[in-house]
Amino acid sequence: ATILHQLEAPAQIGDVRIGLSASLGVAVYPENGEDGGTLLKNAESAMFQAKASGGGRCCFFSQSMNQQASDRLILAAALRDAIANNDLRLFYQPQVHARSGRLYGVEALSRWTDPKLGFVSPERFITVAEETGQIEAIGQWALLEACRQIVKWDRDGIHVPTVAVNLSAV
Repeated sequence: ATILHQLEAPAQIGDVRIGLSASLGVAVYPENGEDGGTLLKNAESAMFQAKASGGGRCCFFSQSMNQQASDRLILAAALRDAIANNDLRLFYQPQVHARSGRLYGVEALSRWTDPKLGFVSPERFITVAEETGQIEAIGQWALLEACRQIVKWDRDGIHVPTVAVNLSAV
């Protein structure tokens, strides 16, 4: 707590005052690893957990973090394959005026069913995509796919006033 408190003190760089924060991950020898590489990897897992919990805190490594990190790596690799193989799908949720019942648009929703992992919720795969830098590829794919669908609907004589595509702020 003292280290975090000291690190949160604003820094002065020239005329600019900058607020700082830190997230700490701790792994303990020998319980969390018997060599430097393992200890560092486990401390990093604990640091990511501290960041995921809002940052500005200290987190001690636990075995469940190791399993979570392993699961995240497996999911990230499967997601990379899904993007490369065009295995993601967009589903379109109608948006309807409550009073008139008329369609005013649709919202494009990304969905993924992996052959081994089964249905992967958007909350899981979007989070992993943001963490691993794959989110930009998903956003570009979703925009392109939604545009293709709009063209197809137009060709088929189906008028959809608007299509909303959610993009990550990342």
